[in-house]
Amino acid sequence: MQSDLHLIAYFERVAFEVNNIAGEGGHISGEAFQSVLFMMSQMVTAITDGGYKFVM
Repeated sequence: MQSDLHLIAYFERVAFEVNNIAGEGGHISGEAFQSVLFMMSQMVTAITDGGYKFVM
């Protein structure tokens, strides 16, 4: 005798843990440690201290 088989699949969103760190000469505005969902964003602003500039 054959019967139907019912399966349930569970999924969860992919999340990334982000730790924002500012080095000497600046700081950040916003949450330093964040858990960010895939395809979503969280605002963090990098701010230079007086006498410093951003470099690559």
